[in-house]
Amino acid sequence: EVIRLRNVSKILSVFFIIFSLFFLWASTSIRTLKPEIYGNRLGPKFLPQVLLIGIIIFSSIMFYESIKNPEALKKFEKNDENKKGRLIKTIVLSFLFVIMFSYLGGFPAIFIFVILFLLVWNIRSPFALILSPVIVVISIYFLFHYLLSVRFPEGIFKLF
Repeated sequence: EVIRLRNVSKILSVFFIIFSLFFLWASTSIRTLKPEIYGNRLGPKFLPQVLLIGIIIFSSIMFYESIKNPEALKKFEKNDENKKGRLIKTIVLSFLFVIMFSYLGGFPAIFIFVILFLLVWNIRSPFALILSPVIVVISIYFLFHYLLSVRFPEGIFKLF
């Protein structure tokens, strides 16, 4: 069982490294405006490249660990039906988010998505249900609007 998990870890880590390297290379072709327009702001290439570099680093660590310490791999637990149901609901919610993103606009869709995501994963705390979407929307607004100069669709509400 450990040998099988070790092989799966190796295959997945190599796949993610190749996948990330390809998209890292592809992200270099993202066109940006002239540097004088951005000033000190980061361009639209920055976030994808940072995420892809992170995936490469963590996949490399996973590959190294699967070779060096195969006993550390844990056996996969069987998922109970509740977890499978939440996973399916999360996937459906993600598809709905894509539709809401264009129709409602970026920030209202993110706000609604975060609330529904928390509900699907049984987080019922009123504090978390109110504060989490607000913090996520403000953080994304700051990151994308100010740092990356990326605008989201306005949608029917014409916000931001």
